[in-house]
Amino acid sequence: MFRISALSFLSATVSFAAVHRVPADHPTIQAGLDFASAGDTVLVADGTYRGDGNRDLDFRGKDLVLRSEFGRDVTEIDCEGTADDPHRGFYLHSGESLAARIEGFTITGGYVLPVDEKPFGGGIWLDHASATVIDCVIRNCEAQLGGAIMAFAGDQEIFLDLIGCDLVENFASTYGGAVYFGLCSAKIEDCRFENNRALNRAGGLYLSTFTNMDMRDSVIRDNAAEAAEGGGIFSYRADVDLERCVIAGNEALQGGGVEFRGKPGEESPLLSMTNCLISDNSATVDGGGIDAFRGAEISARFTTVTGNSAAHGAGIACGESAEVAFSNSIVRGNEAGNEISADDSSRLSSSYSNMGDGWSGEGNIDLDPRFVAGGNGDYLLSEDSPCIDAANPEDPTDRDLEGDERPQGRGYDMGADEFVPACDLNVVLSDYPESLRPNEVLAFRADAENSCDGDLGLNEAIMSVTGPAALERSLYEGAMIIIESGVRVGASVTLRVPPRAPLGVYGVEVTIYRDGEIIDSGAFEVEIRD
Repeated sequence: MFRISALSFLSATVSFAAVHRVPADHPTIQAGLDFASAGDTVLVADGTYRGDGNRDLDFRGKDLVLRSEFGRDVTEIDCEGTADDPHRGFYLHSGESLAARIEGFTITGGYVLPVDEKPFGGGIWLDHASATVIDCVIRNCEAQLGGAIMAFAGDQEIFLDLIGCDLVENFASTYGGAVYFGLCSAKIEDCRFENNRALNRAGGLYLSTFTNMDMRDSVIRDNAAEAAEGGGIFSYRADVDLERCVIAGNEALQGGGVEFRGKPGEESPLLSMTNCLISDNSATVDGGGIDAFRGAEISARFTTVTGNSAAHGAGIACGESAEVAFSNSIVRGNEAGNEISADDSSRLSSSYSNMGDGWSGEGNIDLDPRFVAGGNGDYLLSEDSPCIDAANPEDPTDRDLEGDERPQGRGYDMGADEFVPACDLNVVLSDYPESLRPNEVLAFRADAENSCDGDLGLNEAIMSVTGPAALERSLYEGAMIIIESGVRVGASVTLRVPPRAPLGVYGVEVTIYRDGEIIDSGAFEVEIRD
């Protein structure tokens, strides 16, 4: 009887993904992609890749991983596209899935303006294909639609995951200086869209019919729609969810930051924003920060809209049956005749928010937020801001725009920023003498006191002595010591004065550290005398 062992059966049926190296194994990137099988990795060494075989790259329907060996800073695909010789970085069009990955490249020089028969996606065009793009830069690419990326098939939904990417200084001759998405489900995380422009709509992102975009921890800054709407984002009949995002410094005719539109007679698209900052955008006409139009629906929670400018509705403008609801937010400090503009067909409501123009609503205030400078602009809350602890306690969120935990105090704060008290451990020195003689013992108490609301830690404490002679001694170095709120932890310190210690006044200082950073220090003086 014929028998086959389990081991030989597995070895006959299980294959392992291979790694194909460029240029060690294959002279060009396309040669590596063509040779590889689905599931394989094509690994590209550092360098700048140009010419045929290193642009217009095509996975040919295979779910491959294309990865640089040493990262995007040293691995560039230069498409060298021109009006006479158009090229882009990637063209995926044969049913690839999210398992098709492009990781760790700088893509530059794509040019597919109308001289090309398909002037879409100067950096990447996804046509009847999906992909995951990780840790890439797409810069100085040009197209008619989607200067950097076009993801649109027209007759089927496609998918794009964009993670840790920077899309900067790209151009579209019509829509979407950075991207054009249509019938696309896009997930975007930790990305940057900066200094892109379009001659028409959407200097940054154009979101077309039935697109769903989920964006987290990303920045849309300094983009321009030069002759139309949506400096940062233009959205038409798309659902958008933004969390911990910054939309700042964008420019357009309408909707300097965001232009959000629906279509009459259809179910309203929804823009949901949580812990977002919409600041310093400008529009010539309506909606410096946000323009909601034609049945669009917006829900904004813990969001700050400030520093924007427009002729009407510097913060937000609503028209043609738009519905907008702010909660736990700040819409104030925008520059125009009115901060908030809503026509008779639209409805804008707010609760537990700091609203300009005296906008009414449960828990609302209309007071100077008292912003101070911070990492995302001049829009962190100062310690005396009326927005602190003023949000609805029954509408929680875990973290603010900068990742700080909410709440920090008795309640949640209005707007994108949760005020974090400047509070840490304090060094307390006690029971020390004013003077000693040589050969006597210097004894004192050194404590770290936690007067803050939460638990805090230290992992190093150093005593130093200065004066006629110097000394440094480690009091503690090791694992983190966690001190509970309202508790003081320390030790008694003893140090014998040498018999021949020089006479004079000495300074004694104790400094505590957390991971190499000074937390606090305390000091006293003691005289060594005859």
